[in-house]
Amino acid sequence: FFRFWRPALFCGMIKIINYIRHKYILIILLLGFLPLTWFRPGYLLRSEEVGYLDYTSLVSKYRYAWSEHSSNGAPVSYSNHLAIFPIGLIYKLSDLAGFSPLVSQYVVIILYFQVTLVSSYLLVRYITKSSLVALYASIFYGFTFYTLSTFFYTSKMIQTAIVPLLFYFFYKY
Repeated sequence: FFRFWRPALFCGMIKIINYIRHKYILIILLLGFLPLTWFRPGYLLRSEEVGYLDYTSLVSKYRYAWSEHSSNGAPVSYSNHLAIFPIGLIYKLSDLAGFSPLVSQYVVIILYFQVTLVSSYLLVRYITKSSLVALYASIFYGFTFYTLSTFFYTSKMIQTAIVPLLFYFFYKY
């Protein structure tokens, strides 16, 4: 029974996907969960931002345009981690929801990868008017070495996810 159950379930899922109108978006969203299989479970990943295993401190530290935490009071700039504030906001929201830092990191990585894939899909679909070409292009963009290396550099992670979306809105409007 168990030998035949898994292929039957897989074939059933394929049939359901074929009936869904936006099946390529669904495929892309499912691909967005792949990073969970790349990293050893139960461990936090350390990024290039030294000392930020818990990004929730960014919300209280850099909430205003002027920071008393650096240089005896100075404008907040990229040199003191203003660029990673959006990630800190996601970590803070998931902390308020009661998630552990490990689950928060998984949420950030999945969101980043899914936004990267969907934004590149939307851009290429708008330019080429072909869903299949857009699917292949978003997979190519999402799995390039540069995009995969940005998991450990938060500013580049945000840029690779948002730049295709900005170009999409630029072309569309």
